Amino acid sequence: MRALLISAITLASLFAAPAVFAVDSTLTWKPVTQYTDNTAITKPVTYNVYQNKGATPIVSGLTVLTHVIKGHAYGTFCFAVTATVEGVESDRSTEGCKTVAAPVEPKKVPKKPTAATAT
Repeated sequence: MRALLISAITLASLFAAPAVFAVDSTLTWKPVTQYTDNTAITKPVTYNVYQNKGATPIVSGLTVLTHVIKGHAYGTFCFAVTATVEGVESDRSTEGCKTVAAPVEPKKVPKKPTAATAT
């Protein structure tokens, strides 16, 4: 069986409503057009998305080259993509990672004193 070759994943971010401080991640990748032996793929290709080296894809069967993962809380999230042709899945792409920092409360600064007077 031929193995598939997949390009590196690109991770971009879109921020959700600041009231919740949840963050979305937009994953994009390049289409897979060849097998690892460099012959052209002429069959339909689907893509699976994995998170944090998980054994099971969080999304599978995608036919597009982008996917939005919604509503991350705080922490570091890493994603990888595989390509599948006729039931044969490629190795995972290079991971794209995103760190979502917890929001920091702004410091409350006291007002400055009124004009000082000297006598």
